[in-house]
Amino acid sequence: MSNYINTVKEKIADYIARESVVETDEVISAYTLFSILKEENKKLRHVKEMEKALVDELNGIYPAEVKYEKKGLFKKKTKQDYFDDIFHSINGTNAEIVLCLSRRSIGYITLVKDYNFDGVYSKFDSLTEDAYNQCKGYIESIFDELEYVGSLYAIDDNPYIKIENEGFTISASFTNRGKFEYDISLNKNFDPNSNLNSIYYGQENNIKNVFEENRETILRNTPINIGDLSYMMCMLVLDYKNKENEKKIEKEIDEEFQKVYEKK
Repeated sequence: MSNYINTVKEKIADYIARESVVETDEVISAYTLFSILKEENKKLRHVKEMEKALVDELNGIYPAEVKYEKKGLFKKKTKQDYFDDIFHSINGTNAEIVLCLSRRSIGYITLVKDYNFDGVYSKFDSLTEDAYNQCKGYIESIFDELEYVGSLYAIDDNPYIKIENEGFTISASFTNRGKFEYDISLNKNFDPNSNLNSIYYGQENNIKNVFEENRETILRNTPINIGDLSYMMCMLVLDYKNKENEKKIEKEIDEEFQKVYEKK
């Protein structure tokens, strides 16, 4: 009787023994795709840092609310910031920055920027003109980052992919809170009983351990046809490839310039 875990490990071993994907205009590796999405998530995390700075700036402009809490025979005076939270949302036609007010009876102030149009606006409650002008730099920088992915999201009917190859399933998606989620897992060809997360007793290496230890090699050996990507992810890949080509050209120019300089 064959050993299930050894059978799966052998299939993974054969796969990682292959040559890495040779990338072309039509094909990239799963490693490159995930690296691009990881970099986009870094940019969006930077947005959260700017949002925190925006809230701090606004709380320095708007007066804190003074509250009195009774502690036994005495009243304790505390101050509560005007805004206590912030988040953003990426929608089909616009991006939003939502400022949560500490005084919940008021609720929220939402800043909105429509894609491909100038101007930021609010419906219902709004910032004062002075507060907006003082924080304009933060607000515009946040919207610049959100609009880049948001405009792609607006065109993409379904920013989600699921690609099956001979042994692995690659999935990637984008949430409207501004985050790319992506993963690779064994499929039924390599793991017919879906035992990736199972813990085998008396086995030195479980399937998941072998898989995780070799994840990078698996990603580098897994080809993805750019044409199989969603519009949004396809555009991110093409943008990345254009930037890489520009770097290559700049490097070649620098090398030629250095050769000329050395001859002199």
